[in-house]
Amino acid sequence: MASTPQTLWELSLKIVGSIAAIGFLILLVILVSLVISQNASLPKVRRKGTPVHLLVVLGSGGHTAEMLAILENNFDYSIYTYRTYVVSSGDDLSAQKAVKFEDTIAQQKDSKAPTENYAIVTIPRARRDDTPTSVHSLRSTLPVTPILSSPTAQL
Repeated sequence: MASTPQTLWELSLKIVGSIAAIGFLILLVILVSLVISQNASLPKVRRKGTPVHLLVVLGSGGHTAEMLAILENNFDYSIYTYRTYVVSSGDDLSAQKAVKFEDTIAQQKDSKAPTENYAIVTIPRARRDDTPTSVHSLRSTLPVTPILSSPTAQL
């Protein structure tokens, strides 16, 4: 059976038309998806005014004083009903300041007993404050330097 130019032309038009129809359907699905996603309301994680758990990270170098000053000035105790203070091991002063801050909150609420709406969590220290960072890192990398600089080093 011999193919005539007219039948080849009709066949190519059918193929192009099918591809165009599929492309149009894909574009339509993308556009509808975009419209739906842009008009969908965001899910609410919590209702306004419901209690919130607050994590406060305390540390040395004035950070504890700064964090507690922020809490003293702009703090709504009715919303932030439970607080967790994180201090590093060996930083007893920050933990004591957090306890004193919580005692102040209890006094402001006219509560006779100290509040139990907080916890102090102690985490291990990454390095001591008196350890200079650059000297410490230089000292820790010196034993490895000859190995890394040798031409036969295998990493």
